Amino acid sequence: MTTSEGFFKRYPIIIAVIAVIVALTGIARAPRDSYFSVLVARAVLCGFMLFFLWLVSGKKTLSQINHQNGYVIKSGIGFWIFSLILGLLGFSMQLKTAGGLPEGWLSRTVLIFFMFLFACLFEELCFRAILNDAIVYQFRNAKHVFLMSAVISSLIFGASHCLGSSLTSGLEWMQAVMKTLECAIFGFAMLILYWKTRNILACGILHAGFDLFTSLVLIFQSTPELGAGTYVRADKAGSMVNIIVYPVFIFIVAVITWRIWKKVGKTIDFEEMRKNW
Repeated sequence: MTTSEGFFKRYPIIIAVIAVIVALTGIARAPRDSYFSVLVARAVLCGFMLFFLWLVSGKKTLSQINHQNGYVIKSGIGFWIFSLILGLLGFSMQLKTAGGLPEGWLSRTVLIFFMFLFACLFEELCFRAILNDAIVYQFRNAKHVFLMSAVISSLIFGASHCLGSSLTSGLEWMQAVMKTLECAIFGFAMLILYWKTRNILACGILHAGFDLFTSLVLIFQSTPELGAGTYVRADKAGSMVNIIVYPVFIFIVAVITWRIWKKVGKTIDFEEMRKNW
């Protein structure tokens, strides 16, 4: 046991690779026939990611949970405002079409809330904490280690949203590239806040609020419509809508991320992080 622990401490990037494989496999293979099944699958993945994070960082990151929660939420409040506007717009249109709230909407809302909470916490644990920590520990002395972490973790996080897409046409590829870029920029914003506070729980809550508010229309759906099928549309009409909408989303998310960088990122002492992370 001691030998294996020593090996993984010398090569934490191996743990990160295993964690990403488990995460992507879970996203692709886990059942999604109901909100409850998605919730359970993401909760299980959270457990796996907590274990992998402990292998990579020990108690360092886990001890910072519940540290500067208000700072993280306040810094990223722009994402909540943006997503709430989008969500309420879609919700009001669906409410008008349906003529009222569907039967069982309250219990469904609770399930959706916890589904997003576990899903986003799992993603933050994997694509932010584990990947970043492993890269920093493995390549601490590399000049551009934090740039390496930002690019790798953000792009993997972004691409994971298009997992399972067929990508058999140019329109589908355009959607996948734009969705990956949008999520990667958002992921970089979460990474900035993680670098500043090391509070992965607060990042997960901020992320969960963003996804939840954007997806308020799910309250009207008896089964979850999530994943690549909603991000990359095969039909021409849906494809064109995404191609028009995604650049707007990319621009708004980029502006919010830039504000977070100016307010938070520029206060980070990267040399101190290099030595003591």
